[in-house]
Amino acid sequence: MYDIERRPKVSPDTVARQRAAKLDPLDRERFMQAFWFGQKYAEQGRDPYPQYRHALDTDDSATVAGLIEGTTSVSRRVTPQLTEDGAPVRVPRKHKLGEHEITVLIDAALGLTAQQCADKHGASLNTVLHRLRVARQRMRATSNTQAVTLALLAGEFTLADIRERKHS
Repeated sequence: MYDIERRPKVSPDTVARQRAAKLDPLDRERFMQAFWFGQKYAEQGRDPYPQYRHALDTDDSATVAGLIEGTTSVSRRVTPQLTEDGAPVRVPRKHKLGEHEITVLIDAALGLTAQQCADKHGASLNTVLHRLRVARQRMRATSNTQAVTLALLAGEFTLADIRERKHS
């Protein structure tokens, strides 16, 4: 597995090939295919959980290991743990957004432009644009609208927070 705090000295592909070399040829091929699949899905921000679950159900340990290695080499997180019934465990996570990012996203949700947000909070336009960019990056969003939606779904703030800000 890849440690979040330390970057590997060799590429993830090299590590995967070294691990695959210890497997028999058929398992090696399945491991590497799953590794690349997991990498591709993680780079796209998609969840490889259905493939992971299928590999577990069919007792295909090489594919399971490859998916885990591939996913963690990109996103630095492991495929979710499973409950007894096979569903992913929902682990409370730390919030991704800081107070300033939440403030500008709520303002964006209210329809304010970056300039209006800057004027409202006494900040520069560049500061607001930077905070919006950080919020989009942290939420892995391509637009402010998507960042607001993902932040709501992630529990970073609620609709009540937006309503409260609207009336203040």
